[in-house]
Amino acid sequence: MRKQLKSNKKLIRGQAALPTIVLVGGIMIEIVLAGTLLVFFFNNSVYGTRLSAEALEAARSGIQDALIKLSANKNFSGTYELSLGGSVSAEITVDQDPAGYSEEKVRVVSIGQGITRNRKLEAIVNVEKVAGVVQIESVVEVPF
Repeated sequence: MRKQLKSNKKLIRGQAALPTIVLVGGIMIEIVLAGTLLVFFFNNSVYGTRLSAEALEAARSGIQDALIKLSANKNFSGTYELSLGGSVSAEITVDQDPAGYSEEKVRVVSIGQGITRNRKLEAIVNVEKVAGVVQIESVVEVPF
């Protein structure tokens, strides 16, 4: 009988180890998952900022390209796409007679596109058709 009680005590002491190991293992897994998520969101944030900056530069390049086209042809209007290499591009719209502006004003809308980010710039350009002068009056970023 005594021998049986001793063996039961050993079994009872071992039962406490299993829940402790499971609890400690669960806490370790939770810490690893939290760290992984933090690194993922940090990298995504930095990458998103870079893509947004590339999209803004693409939009600026689109406006500059439209100015070159307007200086060559004062009556140029329409929509076209400018590929800047890789996955960065700009869609440019040139409107010769925008509502609410005088005859010499031209509106240029450029949407820069990075993989998942887009930025939109709108420029009002003064085009003197007789003298041939093309001047930027204003450039503003327009939210989508």
